[in-house]
Amino acid sequence: MSSMILSMAALAGLSAGELPPSQIFETREALEKGETCVAIVEQSLARIAEQGGSDGINAVTLVPREQALAEAAAIDQRLGDGEEMRPLECVTLGVKDNIDVAGQPTTAGSIALAGNIAPADAPVVARLRSDGAIVVARTNMAEWAFSPRHTISSIAGETVNPYDPALVPAGSSGGSAAGEAAGLFAISLGTDTGNSIRGPSAHNALVGLRSSIGLVPIDGIVPLLAQVDVVGPMVTSVRDAAIMLDTLTASPGTYTDDLGSSDLAGITVAVVPSSLTGTPTHPEIAKLFERAQQDLKSAGANIVELDVAAIRSVLEDLSPCFSFRADVRKYFQSRGGIFANYDPLFAYQSGLYSKEFEAPFKFFLDSESIAECPAYQQDKARQTARSAIEAMMTRLGADFIAYPTWSSPPASRKRWNEDYAGDNSQVLVPPTGLPAITVPMGFLGSGAPGGIQFVGRFEQEKALLDVAFAYEQLTLHRESPELTP
Repeated sequence: MSSMILSMAALAGLSAGELPPSQIFETREALEKGETCVAIVEQSLARIAEQGGSDGINAVTLVPREQALAEAAAIDQRLGDGEEMRPLECVTLGVKDNIDVAGQPTTAGSIALAGNIAPADAPVVARLRSDGAIVVARTNMAEWAFSPRHTISSIAGETVNPYDPALVPAGSSGGSAAGEAAGLFAISLGTDTGNSIRGPSAHNALVGLRSSIGLVPIDGIVPLLAQVDVVGPMVTSVRDAAIMLDTLTASPGTYTDDLGSSDLAGITVAVVPSSLTGTPTHPEIAKLFERAQQDLKSAGANIVELDVAAIRSVLEDLSPCFSFRADVRKYFQSRGGIFANYDPLFAYQSGLYSKEFEAPFKFFLDSESIAECPAYQQDKARQTARSAIEAMMTRLGADFIAYPTWSSPPASRKRWNEDYAGDNSQVLVPPTGLPAITVPMGFLGSGAPGGIQFVGRFEQEKALLDVAFAYEQLTLHRESPELTP
């Protein structure tokens, strides 16, 4: 691997204690000061060329250079003609490789899908582009989104963590996270079935939002389990997440109006004192989480405890519903063309996949006992579980639930499978459909990031973004302390 990635200083200048500002605002300010959109896009493309490929962090699978520059020139023309700036004008965008971008291959990380050319943008991409964003990169992912642990694909290989190339970036949206953290693009899109937005965001000191199930359309996205899949922002600030959610939901101002006007005084947060996964919380993560609670208290929030056993008692009767094969076939059938009858079984039978994922590939194919899982709106068991969790919050007087996004540090790339532990994102949120956001809460002694996750009530993203923004402001310019186990 190139010496380019031996340190963060050589990569992107990221270090513990630094949290980047709003990339969307920075782009707007640059345009207002007279910089051209073409120049902004060229800078992004240069960073991608220098750091994004196989001799860098290997976060990018495809760069639509000519199209990106053409769109940038068109923006310069429209702004030169005096047209008003759109919310995402000239904001560079990295799109996970399971999300359709018109005219580009959507591979889901699989070499078997290298010829799967998207006939149209997924609705989320169309909305972002309509508001001015420019796709400058497709980002690497764990093949077929199979792994929360690491990001390896047969289409591009292994993505590394830009804070420490010896560590995993988590999965499956590791390319979006690593590329965003390294500054290859201003904003990025990921998908989340169990962990895949929030885990990589926490591993890369980003803000990652998984919205309430059904709030953002998932059409035009290669599914893992459509019943729980969500698409959303992976960005450097809560403000950028709110701006993107306005666009992704086609509801201007809904999540950005008055953002930052609320404080933490009088808010009650129910913290989960032990790991949701049942594995012990790493001492350094525990120390960061204790400090986060003190920060919340100092800002006027009330802290109560929510026992993990109470959460598990609500979720214990929920059985996973596996419809991977049927969901993928439906995705292809809706598109038509040469892949209209494609079945992921073909990729498995042909051996066209990363051997690291043979076991999960076989598991998802063998678990095909149900042709179609009920949509969330018709799933009484999941809605009952959600109501029970919200009732539990009400009894405690809690506005939000909080816990470490992962209760273990990022694993070594050499032991990404063996040392998988502490993935709290999988337990509560996907089964219930509740919204959750991870925000950086500091850095370990090694310099690796850790994240805190806030869970809100169903379709209350505005309140969730408000509390995340308020917490973020408490920690924005604080240097990371020396932490020891």
